[in-house]
Amino acid sequence: MLKKILACALSAVIAAGSMISFTASALETEEQEETKVMTIDDYYPDMTYSDYVTGSGFSVLDLIRVKRSLAAQDGEYSADCMNFIRDFLLNITDGRVKNAVKVAVIFETDGCSPESYGDNAKLINTKLCYPGGKISMPYCGLQREGSSHNGWDYEGVTYKQGMDFIVPDHNVTFTPHWFNYHKLTYLAGDYEGILGSTMSTVQVTEGTYFDLADKSRFSRKGYTIVGWECSLDGKIYGPYERYLIPEEDITFTAVWEPATVDISISANNGNPLEKIADTGKTGEQYVLPECTFTNGDKTFAGWSYNDTVYQPGESFEVPALMKGSRVVVIALWN
Repeated sequence: MLKKILACALSAVIAAGSMISFTASALETEEQEETKVMTIDDYYPDMTYSDYVTGSGFSVLDLIRVKRSLAAQDGEYSADCMNFIRDFLLNITDGRVKNAVKVAVIFETDGCSPESYGDNAKLINTKLCYPGGKISMPYCGLQREGSSHNGWDYEGVTYKQGMDFIVPDHNVTFTPHWFNYHKLTYLAGDYEGILGSTMSTVQVTEGTYFDLADKSRFSRKGYTIVGWECSLDGKIYGPYERYLIPEEDITFTAVWEPATVDISISANNGNPLEKIADTGKTGEQYVLPECTFTNGDKTFAGWSYNDTVYQPGESFEVPALMKGSRVVVIALWN
């Protein structure tokens, strides 16, 4: 009869799938002169029924121990002890103890093959877990053309690789969180003096931050890039500025500013150190100064630039030059 009862108990435990152990010594008592019939509350006076949930319960060994005691009629345990442990192992709810039934944690692939995981494909297999347990999010290895697998979505939350997730009391389905790829295009703009390429493109990932190009992306005589005008919002973003990639392709057009040009005014009197260093902006008018140089008994006759003679107070337009070039003006003498 005892074997039959124990066999039934074991079968029920295996079917329930929720055996969590206390140490066998937890139900042992010291021998006393007078045998006392113990109850659950005697053994665990500080524990509540809510403590007997997945992770801190009884094992089938405890049931066997109590069962043997009752069969021997040694008075060490009561039938209440046996019923309580049995009910726990069978996941029977008496209104106070929560069922410890495993739930499914599913990782959908959106039709993508798990072959990209190679030998680690089991990481995204369906898992059977106990409520209240903790799992770690698998790495993002799914592959889809035009997209990047960047996390796992559940109820509006995106879980990244390695993040912990507490299993609820119901089945859970995670879906891949995709970042789509988009094309970011740079344009030099329709201007004169562009040197080299006038367009370039890069592939960017939706929802991520991207550092915009620096001012050397394009080259234009006499001008410097000071920003990038966005095709979506019309705003001007600075070189190197971080930009959040939207859900569509985007174009940035260079914003140019006249470059500063070095202007050297030479005395042309035999002393190469006697000169004036000045600057001007591309496209602006540069007004020539009065001459303060001397050249023996010679008389100042004007300023020569680009085969043209200018008098003090007259001006010329600062030309668009290659980076590193300069304007040279020399004094003329009679």
